[in-house]
Amino acid sequence: MGAMKFNSPRAQLRIKRICAFMSIPRTVQEVSEHICISRRWATGYISFLRANKQIHIISWSHIGQKHDLYQPAFIVGSGADAAKPRAMTGAEKSRKYRNRLKQDADRFDAFNARRRAMRIKPRRDQMVSAFFGSQQSDFLKG
Repeated sequence: MGAMKFNSPRAQLRIKRICAFMSIPRTVQEVSEHICISRRWATGYISFLRANKQIHIISWSHIGQKHDLYQPAFIVGSGADAAKPRAMTGAEKSRKYRNRLKQDADRFDAFNARRRAMRIKPRRDQMVSAFFGSQQSDFLKG
């Protein structure tokens, strides 16, 4: 496909349409659907416009239920980009997961049962101890 060039008459027309469409905050997906181009080309046009200081990031919207994913919303005009929200730490993700689990008692009980099962140390069977003795051999120790 080659490098993207934005100096053709068609590209200039698309740039004008994109700038007119972005009078309110819009995402790359919305731009690509409105202008009828692929997301890749929409991203290319937006990168070109950002490099020329014609648009900037006004906000970040949260997408995705399971993961913390954010997508930028762009608007026409030069200005400072909005800061991207920081990623959640592992402890924050775990806390959020456990709080969600506590809302459903059955799932929370199953979760706690799995945690208890991991802590249980296996015991030697009485019949095996009677036949082979209670001591482990050097071979089994490691």
